[in-house]
Amino acid sequence: MAKFMKQFLTYFQARSSSGQQKIVIEKCRKDETRGEFSLFYPQSTEDAISLVDMVRSFESEHPSYRDTLQTEISNGRVYLSFNRPFLFRTGLLEIVDPNSLADDLFVGKKFRLTMESSAGVESLTRHRCDLVAETLTNILVASGAEETAEDGISADFHFVVNNKSNRRVPNGICVFVGPVICQKSSDADDAKFSIDKCKSTLAEEIALMSEHRLGDNQDLSISEKDILVNASLKMALLSVNIKNNVTLKLGANVTTHCKRGIFIMYNYCRMGHIVHKYRKQVDDGYYPKLPDLESVNFALLTRPDEWDLLFNHIIQWPDVFKTVTSNLESGTFKIPLIIKFLNSLSTTFSVYYRCTRVLTEPRPNLMPVMEARIHLILGLMEVFKMALQSLGLQPLATL
Repeated sequence: MAKFMKQFLTYFQARSSSGQQKIVIEKCRKDETRGEFSLFYPQSTEDAISLVDMVRSFESEHPSYRDTLQTEISNGRVYLSFNRPFLFRTGLLEIVDPNSLADDLFVGKKFRLTMESSAGVESLTRHRCDLVAETLTNILVASGAEETAEDGISADFHFVVNNKSNRRVPNGICVFVGPVICQKSSDADDAKFSIDKCKSTLAEEIALMSEHRLGDNQDLSISEKDILVNASLKMALLSVNIKNNVTLKLGANVTTHCKRGIFIMYNYCRMGHIVHKYRKQVDDGYYPKLPDLESVNFALLTRPDEWDLLFNHIIQWPDVFKTVTSNLESGTFKIPLIIKFLNSLSTTFSVYYRCTRVLTEPRPNLMPVMEARIHLILGLMEVFKMALQSLGLQPLATL
């Protein structure tokens, strides 16, 4: 969450805990036009003015945030709407901060990770355990922790990834991983598929899907196909609670396992294509050089989906990331949140891409909004890359 929003919510939560009346802060629905958040006293509808006074006190104590909040009182609630150009600028600046994902719980700490799996090396259950261990390592390192594999070095955290039982680990934390059940069809008996057989099945389906999309004259390269197979399999195995069983139907329904990974990768490619084309035309002299963030007029980004992409995706990404490990000390690792986030981001951007022409003619009246949109897409690509990297996935440049 943007630093500004975090400070604002902390300010009101502190006053709620110290005051006689509890203050409730609710995020508004997407279709709410009066604001992004509402404040109210659950036991009273008569003190809304005092809440407005608190908003102004917050601005007085944080001069750099003056005039960032607009208020509207309705039915005992104070609706807050943000100065959107301010949040666009601060949100895009903060997302490129190398410390944006740092978590105080893990910064400067050492961790050790141990694998205890009773599944065969080539089995999908063992592969799921490996993916959980890889993702856990990626996220802890991005959170500021350091991995140590030496027994002689003291570790602050010792995680044991296993599929045998959700048990207590002496001086450690058990991260239990449920088994993978494979079915050739919806009514077939459970069948044991090796990891290679599963990847081969997915690769055949992805080849057919790409043939329909790209045509006979444009085949996927081997590396592109491998990336899509890995993405499809990871998202199929990690999109449900890792403690639960996951069923892969590798018969007629195999397409469902491929669609999510391809859809997510495809929308990153769309962003990359826009930025690549823009930069090439800058080099060719067709467009002027992209101005820095401080010089861009983000008030021109007035589309609801542009605000959705910023407010619900760029600004929220650090919070989503930290929520994944918020209960890790009890063995709860919420990997599916990352995949759900990527799917939401891809869905929103897909609609935006179809409805919005980003690259326009280089006319003076069109350039300012185009430059603001390029900065928005660059911010989205940063978020996309961080989310994919946390899963150990490589983004595709083209598709």
